[in-house]
Amino acid sequence: MKRLLPLLVFSLAATTPAQLTSAERKGVGDALFIGNMSERDLEYERRPFNDKYRLALTNLALDKPLDAADMLMRLHQSGQTKSLAAAIRSARGVLGDPASLTIVNAGHPSDRSLHRLPSGLREPIKKLVDAVNDCNGLIKRATAQLRADEARYLIEALPLYANEEPSIKFGYTSRVEYDAKRVLALIDKIDLVGIRAAGEMLASRVEALRPKLEHASQSAFNLKLTINGLRVDVSGTGDDVHDDKDAAIVVDLGGNETYRGRAGAGVGYAAVLIDLGGNDTFDLPDLNAGAGILGVGLVYDIGGHDSFRCKSLSLGCGLAGVGGFYREGGKDTYESVSLAEGFGEFGLGIMIDTAGDDRYDGAFNVQGAARTGGVGWLIDLGGDDAYRAGGLVLNSPLFEKVHYSNAQGYGSGYREDTGGTSGGIGLLTDFAGDDQYVGETYCQAASYWFSIGSLYDSGGNDTYTAYHYAQASAMHMTGAYLFDLAGDDAYIVKLGACHAIGHDYGVAFLLDRAGMDLYAAHDSRPATGNANGLAIFIDAAGDDRYFGPVGAGNAARGSGSLAIFCDLGGTDKYADGLADGQATTRDTWAVALDGIGNASSTGGPAIANQEKPVPGSQTMPGDAEMQKIYAKATQWGVGTAQQEVADNIARLIAIGKPALQWMMDKRLATADRLQIRAFVAVINGIGAEGRQLIAPKVGSDSVEESRIALRIATDANVKEAAPFLPAALAKPALQRQAAAAAGALGSRESIPALQPLTLSQDRLTALNAVVALGALADISSLSTAEALLSSPELPIRKAAISLIAKFPNEGTDIAKRSLANSDERLSRSGVEILGAIGSTEALGLIGRLIGSGGTGLRISALLALNGRVPQEYRTAVLDARKDNDPLVRAVALRIDLGR
Repeated sequence: MKRLLPLLVFSLAATTPAQLTSAERKGVGDALFIGNMSERDLEYERRPFNDKYRLALTNLALDKPLDAADMLMRLHQSGQTKSLAAAIRSARGVLGDPASLTIVNAGHPSDRSLHRLPSGLREPIKKLVDAVNDCNGLIKRATAQLRADEARYLIEALPLYANEEPSIKFGYTSRVEYDAKRVLALIDKIDLVGIRAAGEMLASRVEALRPKLEHASQSAFNLKLTINGLRVDVSGTGDDVHDDKDAAIVVDLGGNETYRGRAGAGVGYAAVLIDLGGNDTFDLPDLNAGAGILGVGLVYDIGGHDSFRCKSLSLGCGLAGVGGFYREGGKDTYESVSLAEGFGEFGLGIMIDTAGDDRYDGAFNVQGAARTGGVGWLIDLGGDDAYRAGGLVLNSPLFEKVHYSNAQGYGSGYREDTGGTSGGIGLLTDFAGDDQYVGETYCQAASYWFSIGSLYDSGGNDTYTAYHYAQASAMHMTGAYLFDLAGDDAYIVKLGACHAIGHDYGVAFLLDRAGMDLYAAHDSRPATGNANGLAIFIDAAGDDRYFGPVGAGNAARGSGSLAIFCDLGGTDKYADGLADGQATTRDTWAVALDGIGNASSTGGPAIANQEKPVPGSQTMPGDAEMQKIYAKATQWGVGTAQQEVADNIARLIAIGKPALQWMMDKRLATADRLQIRAFVAVINGIGAEGRQLIAPKVGSDSVEESRIALRIATDANVKEAAPFLPAALAKPALQRQAAAAAGALGSRESIPALQPLTLSQDRLTALNAVVALGALADISSLSTAEALLSSPELPIRKAAISLIAKFPNEGTDIAKRSLANSDERLSRSGVEILGAIGSTEALGLIGRLIGSGGTGLRISALLALNGRVPQEYRTAVLDARKDNDPLVRAVALRIDLGR
């Protein structure tokens, strides 16, 4: 760690700080305190094995999970610079490489072939050739201890070793077997640090040359040259087809290109592809476009909307080398098979897409995946993106029809009972957009055997969908970290092992910083420690929904497991095991805490950290100043504007009635939803005088004023508006909204107008009227309600039943009349009425029906008596459990007789 920490601070110092907030750290600390623990208790031993390939960040995750979370967030954040060289530098840092580079500035002779190029291209192409030759010199020095046959063995065997999947073949080799021990022995003979340094150097030089290339030529031409020993393919602005498989450098200055050969793939050497415009199509075989095996392969593709149909070993794949792929602009589609879209082992595989709504489709070991000694990193800086991984390699015998994904922030080592070989660091970083992540197993921040898998999404309303082993799933002495920093997100898993599960000393960490989120899975238990593992789950804000009990620490090896669940804000709902503002502990060392006293993140403008304003304490300013105050008070109150909204709402309240009168006179008829929220906040702040001021507007002659006033009165519970509602009900355009308000505001004056509206052709108006009559509970509405029992609209029938049941004596008589009706639905409604009344007489009347009548009536009777069957009818219920009618029998079997 002494080597890693200073380097990362140096590498990432210029980036925007990203780490756990003090509130998030405190939430974890509070949860630990409830369980009589402290942050130090997160550091129990989780490393039963050690090997020389273990990365320092993996050890940090296992030893100090919160510190590792901070470091990973900084690493992800560093990816937002539009530079492949910078991303390589950050990845080198996390592998512990020294920050300094060995820069080669050897002299290179000029070549007569350069004179065939347009004059503006000669200097940048010469410098590009020199950079590639310099990189080749570093690669040659780094691999000097390998014989030619050993290098060839690694080039053919490394992809097989990375996949461990014989069904995946590679077009450039017929090899199907490999010796893992020989692979590792040969890897130990390579200066991997030197190759990674060569990759950063070459990327830096290419990026420095880009401006000159972009302005060099606007003509159409195509030249294939040999310059200082390198095959160079240079094209102008025409539409070209590139099918050369031997060019070390391909430069295309524009046009709609088709790529079918091999470009930007470094196999024991360095190769560069630069495409500077057009809508291009890449239809490529294995080992291509940003792949490096014992070498460096870089691609820079700028502009246009491009389509990439690649096989394996492409789009940022580094195997004992550096593979870099940089795509700037456009809506793109990416298709690959394996070891692509950001995959690294013993090297760096980095893919960057800077903008556009992109589609990533890969099968296996893709989209930010890594194995031993490597970093695989996929970075997308913007757009609504879709990531899909899986569909090729069955996860058998565990599942019959479900596949491995090994993607979307996935790291893996090689498991053996004696310790095996540690894995790498797989990262997926997405900075903006409403994104979709779709995978099967081992994806979306998942890891296996001494490795790191991490997904970081900093913006947008995102959807995560997987089958199993996903969404912060750490299996066996490993770390899985998922960070989602904004938006309303959905985390869906079809089976389990998800939502922060640390298994067999694994460390799982899930942070969702903001938004209204949904967590659902067949076996979801957010924050599960299993087999001595550790799980930390933090949802920092928002009104969230959990469809599984939270916090589980399972016993193992005569000891326990640690799970920390923290929901720190919002109004949350849990299916089981916790409720808003509660905390609990569970076996063995599980703690679940829902933050106490936190307000909903979706309510009206909050007035935070200030005294409650006193209405009338400030004088009324001029019209121009009022317009400024109102504009600030009616912004969307989030982020940096939140306090400004609150401050100006408070100022309007302090001005008091004059401010509200100004708002009504100037803005009421045109108020939008944010302005309506401001009206509500100001009225509530002023109190009774504010409610009295707005109330008459409900009956305004202006339909638009009345419509907005109805919304404000309903939201602010302005009961003073009740006398004015009949005027609104008289306007056809307002009847639906006014009917809803009448019940909420207790407008008994509206009862005569509501009764005929129950027959309105507008079904929602009719329903609102019935519901309002039910809320007002006036006995004069009973005849209307009885008539509505025959309504074809289910909601209206149910609302009528609810209204009738509020009058037990009269309701029982109505129920008896309904029971006598030949219409089965109406007679069953009579049973529902009696059940809702629940009196002794009503339950007795229901009990008589259990053994008589049609199937529907008997079923309704059983359901109505559930949990409260009168003593004299219990035998009838027991008999119904043996009834010849299977539906009656099925219902009866679930009936609770009661006490």
